[in-house]
Amino acid sequence: MLTNSLINIANELDERMDTHEVDVICERIRRAENVYIFTSEPSISSARDFQVNLASKGYISYVITDFSEYNTILNQISHKDYVLTLSVSGMFARTIDSVIARLTCILDLITANRIFDYEKDYSHVYYMSHLDYSKNPEIYRSYGLHYFLDIIQNHL
Repeated sequence: MLTNSLINIANELDERMDTHEVDVICERIRRAENVYIFTSEPSISSARDFQVNLASKGYISYVITDFSEYNTILNQISHKDYVLTLSVSGMFARTIDSVIARLTCILDLITANRIFDYEKDYSHVYYMSHLDYSKNPEIYRSYGLHYFLDIIQNHL
């Protein structure tokens, strides 16, 4: 059953992330002065692996998990930067709404939550599935997100 789920996730992500979509994200990474990856603790492993892959290709990125008022790096994000938010269930994206609202750079979101409307806050929302997985995101968090990020880094 797990094997079939993984194959289905990979097939759907391959379809959803057509070459144009991947090229858009890659171009945003290439053009940005700084790349920031916003994530919660459950997705940090995928974010860190993506960060290492970006570094191996010459792109420095910063994984941010602290969104308190004391995190001064949030005040340094400029309109020339790029923010990629990873929120499989969508809950993390909702909790950082106030941070996102203050930013002037290109902001993209990767999520499996098709219920909540993120379009007003983000430049683009990349849905990991045509179905909503916000209530049961574990398989997408464990496997789908990593695969999604691998698709991106393989095109850089």
